[in-house]
Amino acid sequence: MEELLPGQTPQDRPDVVVRVYRAKLLDLHDFLIKKGHLGKVAAWAHVTEFQQRGLPHEHFLLVMEPGSKVRTPDDYDKVIFAELPDPKKYPLLNSLVCKHMMHGPCGDINPKCESVVSDILASIVKQHSKAKIHTLFIGGERTARLLR
Repeated sequence: MEELLPGQTPQDRPDVVVRVYRAKLLDLHDFLIKKGHLGKVAAWAHVTEFQQRGLPHEHFLLVMEPGSKVRTPDDYDKVIFAELPDPKKYPLLNSLVCKHMMHGPCGDINPKCESVVSDILASIVKQHSKAKIHTLFIGGERTARLLR
């Protein structure tokens, strides 16, 4: 944040955003693939997308070795879980999570829900092209890279 001038936002400095993003991406790559936090990875692919505001985000596909595949509900519970921050210890964080990261029922039950509106907006956005970088790795070897 020291690189930003007064009044600037990260979107005003794409060079800084990309530098930080790349460092975080390499950390995530090491965490998931080299250190095998979720298990032994047989192959992987990832896509970097840049949103309309110029901020990047990543989609990872991990193909796990047979012994590391998640098969039962108990296996999923070991990997995927969510907890709210303790409201007594972290009252501000708890209120922010409850306000910005949780929502009620969606779909036909509640058509005004943010996720339904997001689906409608996403279908509109799909009509416009996005900058994407596709990279496919099999056993650590880069096999394809396409720019669109």
